[in-house]
Amino acid sequence: MKFDECVKLQSIGNLKKAESGYRQLIQEENVSPDVLCNLGIICAKTGRDEEALSLFKKTINLKSDFSIAYNNLGLIFTKKQKNDEAIKNFLVALKIEQHTKTYFNLALVLKK
Repeated sequence: MKFDECVKLQSIGNLKKAESGYRQLIQEENVSPDVLCNLGIICAKTGRDEEALSLFKKTINLKSDFSIAYNNLGLIFTKKQKNDEAIKNFLVALKIEQHTKTYFNLALVLKK
């Protein structure tokens, strides 16, 4: 399965097939940050936060300026009520890319 096919499956909510495709890509190719990040998003959406954390950290190890991975780390830390860690990750994401969703996520944590 190709990356674009996995993204399409993910976008229409077929997370099981998308996850299977991403895992297949990891086995077949050099791991790309996009594959790891998207797999992390699926893990987070399906309640596997620890696996998602690991995948987002691996994403950042491959591409240190991947703002989406930092934003998603922030979301997981928010869920775990680790607000200082969440804030730190949202701020890193915003230094890389000014994105309204990240500002919104940061505002929610700061409100707490």
